[in-house]
Amino acid sequence: MQGRGNVAAQLTFRDGRTIDSTHGPAVVGIINATPDSFYPGSRSNGIAEAVAQGRAMADEGAVMLDVGGESTRPGSDPVSAAEEIRRTRDVVRALVDEVGMPVSIDTRKAAVAEQALEAGAVMVNDVSALRDDPEMAAVCVEHGAAVVLMHMQGTPRDMQRNPAYRDAPAEILEWLRARVTSAREAGVRPERIVIDPGIGFGKRKRHNLELLRHLRRFETLGYPVLVGLSRKSFIGMVLSPRQGSEERESSPLEDPPPENRLDVDQRLIGSVVANAVALLGGADLLRVHDVRETVQMIRMMEAIYGSSQAPEVPPSVRGAKGGAAEDGKGEEEAG
Repeated sequence: MQGRGNVAAQLTFRDGRTIDSTHGPAVVGIINATPDSFYPGSRSNGIAEAVAQGRAMADEGAVMLDVGGESTRPGSDPVSAAEEIRRTRDVVRALVDEVGMPVSIDTRKAAVAEQALEAGAVMVNDVSALRDDPEMAAVCVEHGAAVVLMHMQGTPRDMQRNPAYRDAPAEILEWLRARVTSAREAGVRPERIVIDPGIGFGKRKRHNLELLRHLRRFETLGYPVLVGLSRKSFIGMVLSPRQGSEERESSPLEDPPPENRLDVDQRLIGSVVANAVALLGGADLLRVHDVRETVQMIRMMEAIYGSSQAPEVPPSVRGAKGGAAEDGKGEEEAG
């Protein structure tokens, strides 16, 4: 299935390897070396378990692994750099040596990124878009690392208290444009920049849905787009089994309270469907917990649309409109 069909679909790493999404999005498997990530199925307990998880994801079709050592779910507290290094450095090294595919480090801390890059990681996935640590950009440039610049309103601790936008896709697009400019001015090479609209990070349910509907806007920046929506809370809100039909019809965009959200271990189908929409919207990388099911979805989309034909967005999706009012409470999980 055809992606953007231009250089923005290719990501080049310092070792010469590339990820080319011209014919469909690349799947990035999530490995969390944390005891408190919001989805227990993504947690690995020690190096051997992480390697087994990485091998399974490789066999299922992942082309990259993203390792995190600090939960960034809403309300979470940061951990020290030393603890994050303890959790991730040897996991990264083992995945690089034993699985043999590109590895990304999911961190906001320059010291953690440096240790992971020295252990063999080739990309830094920074949810703060190089803002939290003044040394992060220099570390990435020194090591020739690719960088994911993600949008987040606020910090993990407070981002879901009262997220507000007048036009979420437009505001986030311009915010990312500014972060790309800053990264390039710091010396990050353009072929090593990825942008991420940050679904679930400082957004209400309606903002996340708007981002998916208008994902094509982000290709105008000219960089690969990563989407990370796997099993996130807005999916549990949309698929809430504990809201009556009258409540859903009267307030379809409002965020239900946590007790009225589908549990995280039941969000697989919603995640696959939402990732299919992201694919239709031109996503280049899909960061997921469930590699096998996501790869199967991509294969079906390729069979339906063809490997060289860009999909036509259904009229019902093209005509979808979002309201302008702010509503509801934020999400319970982000990553």
